[in-house]
This record gives sequence, C-alpha cells and structure tokens, in this order.
Amino acid sequence: MFNHLKSLQSSVSTRSIMSLFDADPQRAATFSARFGDMLFDYSKTNIDQDAKSALLELAISREVAQKRDAMFGGAKINDTEGRAVLHTALRNLDGDAITVDGENVMEEVLSTLARMREFANDVRSGAYRGQGGQITDVVNIGIGGSDLGPAMATLALAPFHDGPRCHFVSNVDGAHIADTLRDLNPETTLVIVASKPPPQPNSRLCPPRPKKPPPLASMDPASLALPIGSVGDILCGGRLACR
Repeated sequence: MFNHLKSLQSSVSTRSIMSLFDADPQRAATFSARFGDMLFDYSKTNIDQDAKSALLELAISREVAQKRDAMFGGAKINDTEGRAVLHTALRNLDGDAITVDGENVMEEVLSTLARMREFANDVRSGAYRGQGGQITDVVNIGIGGSDLGPAMATLALAPFHDGPRCHFVSNVDGAHIADTLRDLNPETTLVIVASKPPPQPNSRLCPPRPKKPPPLASMDPASLALPIGSVGDILCGGRLACR
C-alpha cells in the first residue's frame, strides 16, 4: 500500500497545482471539508482523487476510526504509561459523561478547570500576591507538551493578554532559567512547575534553582514557587495538551 502511494506521488511530482484547478472548477469544494465555522481546505496541494482514495484505504487498513473511537471511549491507548489519553475530556465543557475504568471523570475535570480559572483570575486581579505585591511575572517550567502547549496558547492569545508577563523554561541546562530569572523580581514572580505525576526523569531535572535566591527568612515560600499538577496532566500528560 505504501509502495502504491509512493508510485502515485512520483507520477505527479512535477504537476502544477494550478493545472488541477483548470481541469476541475469544483476542486475547492471537492477537496475541502467543513465543520461548523471551520474550513479544512486541502485543495491547494497536489492531491487528486486517486491519491485521496489510496489515503482513505490506508486509514481504513490501519483502523484509524477504531483507534479514534477507543480514545473517545476512554480506552488505555497510551501503551507507554498504561492509561487513557483523554484530551477530549478537557474540552468537554458541556460535561457529558466520559468514562475511564467504569468511572465518569467529568466531575473531577470540571471541578479542576474551575479551580484553575479561579486561581488564574486571582493572579491577574492581584488577589493572589507575592511577597512584594501583585504578581508581575509568571515562569512556567515544563518539558515537552508541558512547555509547548502553554507557550503556544500564550502566543496565540497575545492580542488579549492583560495579565503578568509570561516566560517559559524547558531546558534542563541551568543557563536557560538563569537567563530567564536574571531580570525578574523574585518578590513578584510566580514559578509554576508543570509535571505530570509521577514525575518523569527529565521533569525532575528541569527545575534548577537561582544561584542567589532571596533570603528565605524574609520571604513567604508560597511566593517563591508554586508546583501545580492539574487533572489535565493526570489524564493527558503533555503532548501539547493546552489546558
């Protein structure tokens, strides 16, 4: 099957995409899909009907639909960690039941999301304060999806950003966090350690300490660091799971 796909690709590798539109005025509609307000347009690629049919046959032979249903059904398809990968539960804001090991996880999911929202609002409003006053900077320490997910979401929502400055540290090399903390005020900086339980080896290595921390006797420990493990970590791990 893969050889067939390679053969199809080779036979059209020099073909102009514009020629496909010239040959089929309905190409944009044929090679696109809509879901609500979302449009997935793959007409501006070199795919044709033969390639599309071959790709669909490949998906069927690899049981992609069954694997999708297993994910939505709470099956433990994460073989490495022996658990479900319910990213879907984190986006199921309507609260419809999602079952894992015979137990509906949505009550815990919605409760945790509500606590996260309350905490985030408290940080932004100043209700949650550091030793030196309102939080001005947040440093997220994470590996893989625990870094890339929040970083991508922060970048995407930048036009609406009205809270503390956000910084992201993902390198176990202490130089990364040293450069990040150099110009920050420890009395108004919140450090979030994002790691799914149990911590992975690289997650345990990740949170290095500043070489010259402020005097602990004068500081509230809660203002120095706040390790957070959300239900999103428990259900999903990282894998760019924006929570």
